[in-house]
Amino acid sequence: MKKTFLLLALTFPAISGLAQASLPFSYDGGKSTLPSGLTQSGLGTDYASSPHLKHDNTGDYLVLHYTGAAGSLSFAIRYYGGSNDTLDGNFLLQLSDDGISYNTIKLYGDTTGGILLTNANTHYDTITGIPATTQYVRWLYSSKISGNIGIGAISLDGSSPTPLHLISFSGNATMTGNRLDWQIAEARNISGFVVEQATDGKRFQEIGLVSYNNGQEKFRFMDVKNHHQNDFYRLKIMDINHRFTYSPVIAINNNLLPSLDLFCSPNPVHSTLYIKAGNSIGAAKVYLTDLPGKILLEQNIIFQSETAIPISLENLPPGVYFIKIQTGNQARQFKIIKQ
Repeated sequence: MKKTFLLLALTFPAISGLAQASLPFSYDGGKSTLPSGLTQSGLGTDYASSPHLKHDNTGDYLVLHYTGAAGSLSFAIRYYGGSNDTLDGNFLLQLSDDGISYNTIKLYGDTTGGILLTNANTHYDTITGIPATTQYVRWLYSSKISGNIGIGAISLDGSSPTPLHLISFSGNATMTGNRLDWQIAEARNISGFVVEQATDGKRFQEIGLVSYNNGQEKFRFMDVKNHHQNDFYRLKIMDINHRFTYSPVIAINNNLLPSLDLFCSPNPVHSTLYIKAGNSIGAAKVYLTDLPGKILLEQNIIFQSETAIPISLENLPPGVYFIKIQTGNQARQFKIIKQ
């Protein structure tokens, strides 16, 4: 059933006379009174665990008034929906110079353009590039349909330095996938790296996580799933406080690898997949991987012209898999759907 949402025009009194918080500022709730610089309207009883500050009605808001130039804002947000799987109202993150006129910079909810919040899952967010003139941050439950929102782990820094020095970040197409290598120095409070990929250089998706070990400087990640004409990658550098920064974007051109004259059928497949070569290419190796990239099968085969090689998938559960065939300096990859 199509949902219709009504955005209410809510009017709030000016709050520019409130006490200001000094930077850096951090607060997670769970106390009987709010610290200097924070004010609220209609917040419910604190939750027992973070994020503590509870918004339970339309119009509930929390405002942080601070002095100084902010570098980055991070916080935790959690939807408590009961039987509802996702937030179907509107929850806003807003900035203001004067405490009167606010600009919405993030919308949470399942409306168009909103960030999805699923029931009982904590979402960590970080905002960078805050204008130097900004003095107010407001979290606003602008339209409630069901469920409550928790806010906590608020941290507002006076600067937003990159928590490491990224010496290099490069990628190469190989026979077994796209290989990413990077080197760092001067790391501070790093928890790990989220690897993101896109085919257009814009719409990135998370494809893997590389953990950081204290003192480690060199890292490698193999992307065995993506083998497009062009693949774009970036690193989401995470710190222990759930804040992050992005690396520069790099591109890998897979056209630099010659491809084999091969065919896979049927696809979708029920039990047996057949790989057929258009010419005699001799010995080759077949890799079967699941969607996360785990190798499920390695098999040496010999191709002869017009000969179909059977690969049994009978014992695999239904899902998406990848078949990669390589020989010499040539490679070919296919996406396979098992029914």
